[in-house]
Amino acid sequence: MFNIFFCSAESCLSSSAVYHLIGCHSHEAEQLWHRRDLLGIVILTVGTFIPGIYYIFYCDPILQKIHWTIVVFCGSATAALISIPKFRTLRWRKARVSAYVALGASALIPLLHGVQVYGLEYMLEYSGMKWYLVELLLYGGGCGIYAVRTLCFPFPSGLSMMREISDLGVQFRIPERIAPGHFDIWFSSHQIFHVSILCAICVNVIALMEAFTACHTLDICYIQSVHQARGTKL
Repeated sequence: MFNIFFCSAESCLSSSAVYHLIGCHSHEAEQLWHRRDLLGIVILTVGTFIPGIYYIFYCDPILQKIHWTIVVFCGSATAALISIPKFRTLRWRKARVSAYVALGASALIPLLHGVQVYGLEYMLEYSGMKWYLVELLLYGGGCGIYAVRTLCFPFPSGLSMMREISDLGVQFRIPERIAPGHFDIWFSSHQIFHVSILCAICVNVIALMEAFTACHTLDICYIQSVHQARGTKL
């Protein structure tokens, strides 16, 4: 399970690094690696959910498979919107952003289901849920900044219009809007986005380690059954 997460994280970060390194080479290179960068985000998201679901429903393979199916379906749909040329047009921009939001929000489904089945006490103490919530805040904050940047750049034709849209986009970015021109090199919103993602990846490792330790050092199936029985009585 850890291999799945680390491979997905490496894929995402490598694609992002290459995109930012050679994106200025040509329009074709920029478009190609931008798609791979976006696909890397999808791969990281799916690769993050799979081990988390495995440890949350450690003693219930059926629930594991159900939630894995949901995650893979959402990830595949998002990847299709990125990869298929028809869906890469401006007309489908909102659909692509919405797909990313839906994919990220689907992380709440196994967490809420775990709370329903085993109770909040179990989820916070044994599944790493408290760290997953911190991770969601980091991902949400970083992706929220990215989404604002994306929606503020519809890439119309015409240089003058592009400058107007760019100026408008700056007004929506934080911290650029606070002190325009002071964050062009360091502490820009795009850098904050990347740092947020790195922090979220580190937090996810902590969550997985906590869940791994509980599952492999305790009789977690008995503990789950006890909490499940409590929930049934309540």
